[in-house]
Amino acid sequence: MDVSLYLAAAALLVVLIVFVLKVRRKTQEADQEQRRDVVRAAGPPPQAAEERGAGMPRRRRNMAAVMANRRPQREAVEHEEEDVDEEEQEQNFQPTARVGAKKQKKLEEKQAKKAQREVRKRVRSLL
Repeated sequence: MDVSLYLAAAALLVVLIVFVLKVRRKTQEADQEQRRDVVRAAGPPPQAAEERGAGMPRRRRNMAAVMANRRPQREAVEHEEEDVDEEEQEQNFQPTARVGAKKQKKLEEKQAKKAQREVRKRVRSLL
């Protein structure tokens, strides 16, 4: 009777160990799946198909600022033949969009070079 009791206890322990291992494996798989779901949710959003025809340019986010800067430039080109005073005012024109210090310096240098070219052109036309 003692041997049969030991065998029954051993079988019961084996069944209990197998059951615990299976439950543990399922919980680990569920945890890994949950982690994958969290990583997918936290990752970048899926890219939607672009709604443009073939050969069409991409939509620009800053198009309004670009257009705001182009309008004064077009007006300046149309009114080139006006007085020198108006040209000076246009040279002092500041774009409506924010401009960094580096770009501002570059724009100022560009305006200075343009003014020098105009002076040279006038000198040549007088000679």
